[in-house]
Amino acid sequence: MQNKSINQLNSEIIIGNNRGSNDYLLQKLSPLTDEPVWKPDYVEITFRGQTMKFNSWSGKNLTAYDTEYKPWKVSFNKENIGYLLHYDLNQGDVVVDAGGYVGTFAIYAAKVVGEKGKVIVFEPDTENFRKLQENIVLNGLSNVIIINKALWNKDTNLKFNNKHTAGASFFFNASPFTREVQVVSLDNELARLGIAKVNFIKMDVEGSEIHVLEGAVNTLAKQNVHLAIATYHIIDGEETSSAIENILHGFGYDAITEFTKHKTTYGSRGGFND
Repeated sequence: MQNKSINQLNSEIIIGNNRGSNDYLLQKLSPLTDEPVWKPDYVEITFRGQTMKFNSWSGKNLTAYDTEYKPWKVSFNKENIGYLLHYDLNQGDVVVDAGGYVGTFAIYAAKVVGEKGKVIVFEPDTENFRKLQENIVLNGLSNVIIINKALWNKDTNLKFNNKHTAGASFFFNASPFTREVQVVSLDNELARLGIAKVNFIKMDVEGSEIHVLEGAVNTLAKQNVHLAIATYHIIDGEETSSAIENILHGFGYDAITEFTKHKTTYGSRGGFND
């Protein structure tokens, strides 16, 4: 089989259920792609010319879970392509990553914006935040600010489903993982950090997107921020895309919802890049 890059990995590449040893699963995967390159304690991924390293998603060392679930495929072949559909990051950009998970977008962004740029990452889940810290160190990045708080429409404390997955959320039934976390508005936290300008906001906060925008009035009103917001979440029986578009229109932004693989609403003043 011809080798494929990570951008070309498609759903026909399936490892199957967790039936074999880790070595067997890695052996099955390796002929399919030059990337990722497997290492003992991390996976190395090249995406749009940037090479990144990640600890395994399920803990130290690669496991059958990692090879079967292929979270790098989801994050890089679907989500990140969608986030970057209408805006190309530039050197020197200031980027906000709302819902950083383990750094799958933030690390790419940090490498693109370079030393003169900055990436501010918000991740409230304790275990995701720990992995995010490790991945920042693993990649030798010094232009990333990681914040173990959630974004909201004001500064307060809220109960949060701290379940250590990409779907950790404030919207849940009773859970053994529930804990109280600190939440902040984007406007307030950027002011505390002394950051006056933001070029791009990527947001996937499991249904809290409307509340986050309500806490970003100054940030959005005073400048042209490019936004890519995941809006496939169901709140009060409806996807959040229409409400997000209306909020962005209220700030004087153009807004469109596209990318059905991972529904995303884009915002910008002055139209969109193709």
